[in-house]
Amino acid sequence: MLAIGGGCAILIGAGLTFVLVIVAFVFGALRSSDPAKIAIQRAEANPVVASRLGTPLKMGLFVSGIVNVNGASGHAEMQVPVTGPRGRGTIYLIANKSLGRWEFSALEIALKNNAERIDLLQPALQVQ
Repeated sequence: MLAIGGGCAILIGAGLTFVLVIVAFVFGALRSSDPAKIAIQRAEANPVVASRLGTPLKMGLFVSGIVNVNGASGHAEMQVPVTGPRGRGTIYLIANKSLGRWEFSALEIALKNNAERIDLLQPALQVQ
């Protein structure tokens, strides 16, 4: 059995804590980003998504992607897992920020348990 001295164990513990704090900060920054929030709002407002997943939608913990913002300009490419009362899905988005406004060039949700994808940039048709 390998014995680790007290000083070494403290360093390992401090290192792991540091890594966990960084990971939590990164996921928190992505989750609180404007593109992620806007994407959730648009998904909830879509009648097809509302009928398939229900509302409200809750953002998952492991949002991934990139968000770069420099003042009034920026770029984002993200995957945002969401859960509603009736199901789950993942929102995929590509957005650019110009003059302080986010504009999406791609915004769709892939529903779990089937291959359905819903384009959130197109006007929603009424659910039948």
